[in-house]
Amino acid sequence: MKVFAEYGVFEGDEYRRKTLLFFGDKGSTELIGSAVLANPGSAKSHKNADIQPVDDFYATNFPDEEIHEIEWEWRKYDSDPTMRLLKKVFDGSYKEGRRVELNGVIQLFNCFYIKDPHLKNAVTKFPVSKFKFTDEDRFFLNKPVFFGWGTTDELIQEKGEEIFNRYKTKQTGVYYNPDYSKNDFYHPISISCENKANESLQKWLDTFYHWVNENESD
Repeated sequence: MKVFAEYGVFEGDEYRRKTLLFFGDKGSTELIGSAVLANPGSAKSHKNADIQPVDDFYATNFPDEEIHEIEWEWRKYDSDPTMRLLKKVFDGSYKEGRRVELNGVIQLFNCFYIKDPHLKNAVTKFPVSKFKFTDEDRFFLNKPVFFGWGTTDELIQEKGEEIFNRYKTKQTGVYYNPDYSKNDFYHPISISCENKANESLQKWLDTFYHWVNENESD
């Protein structure tokens, strides 16, 4: 996995905005799908990296998108535990003995973009976050979208519902219940070992895995 994202510092807070996870050895810029979580976590960034893969991805999928803004710097990142768990959600390896090779790009967005690995601390900054999810759903392109903010925090839930309602007016699949309250929106951390017996979680992971594979085979 190779990771690139927009980095910025505003009023003393670090932000990580659009995040791209690249998979496979073929250099594919095909969009596999997207995820929307709560906020960016612990991934470490590296300055002055070759960001040609980023340019190639946007040139292929969103040729009219202006991606180099003065206030933001594209950087290469190390993967963090959440990203590695998200890979398992998409490739099916959350289940022992099953895995498909991913070849392409997963986009990672968040309800808000202040970088903090401690969600309880991060959500206290939500009201003052300069950058929250606005119209990023324009990047989904009818590909699978994993919504996983996974918190009961009222502000995040309100933002999550806003994002979901924007999405459901466009989506053509049947993978989410149109009633926001009837979806669980598990965070990728939910696939850790202690949750293996959660039947509802396993059913949703299997559903999402098949959704990804349907798109991969198109």
